[in-house]
Amino acid sequence: MGVVVQELATLSPSQYGRILRCPYQVLLEKSVEGRAALAAPGMGAGGAGPLGTIIHGVLETAHRTGINDSAAFELAWKRQLKAQEASLVKRNQQHLVPLAYRAKNYAVRKLMLRWLVLGIQPEQHTIGQHEGRVPLGPEQRLTDITGRISGIADLIRQGSSGALEILDYKTGRIFSESGRENAPDILKEEYTLQLRLYAALLHEQAGMWPERLLLVDLAGGEHQVSFSHEQCADLIQDARNLYQQVNAAVSVGRAADLARPSLSLCAACRMQHLCEPYKEKV
Repeated sequence: MGVVVQELATLSPSQYGRILRCPYQVLLEKSVEGRAALAAPGMGAGGAGPLGTIIHGVLETAHRTGINDSAAFELAWKRQLKAQEASLVKRNQQHLVPLAYRAKNYAVRKLMLRWLVLGIQPEQHTIGQHEGRVPLGPEQRLTDITGRISGIADLIRQGSSGALEILDYKTGRIFSESGRENAPDILKEEYTLQLRLYAALLHEQAGMWPERLLLVDLAGGEHQVSFSHEQCADLIQDARNLYQQVNAAVSVGRAADLARPSLSLCAACRMQHLCEPYKEKV
């Protein structure tokens, strides 16, 4: 008997690029068997406990000796991070190292702790325009008019001009690997699609478009993602169509038909052992 998969409750901007590549992989990851596989050592992201220990350690340092600027915060964070990663290796939990890549919401939680320790107060109020309300601040949920496309933006802020900006923090590589020497850096398509979907969601929910979309790397570098209003509007409609197509296949028991097995696509897939189309065709 094959793996039982369920219909998508919602489709998030962070899922969209991956579903475009292989819808069945995402469905398998949400199954009981898929979640168990991702929780196995060396497979999925983890590190929630160690990250919490780091946060408490930094807070203790701030209380005991004081942390007055960004340099002092970074030093305290790095000391706690180094100690936790050494402890994980000692306990044979190397699969959680480095925590920057394994701990869920690493960049966002570090940012929010920095705000807390240094007394920075990000804008939390809302701006009214037309009939909508625009949320500002970290981890803001955005949903389309159908309720089918929904996700949490890492940060929505006002730029220096007062216009809205949406930021997404990434702990891994944000540029695609180029096969050509001296080729210009190109942001990963799945990340650009993700931010453009957030822009469309913000417009549908609040009636306002952001002025800038930014990917932020671990070093704090901000990389602008190009977009147009028409492009984002078309993209969110494509996302709604994809949501319907995936759930229609699941509802009639044809979810496996959504698989797109190939040597290149499946090489790093963590659902290989659960995917019958992969076993049959690859």
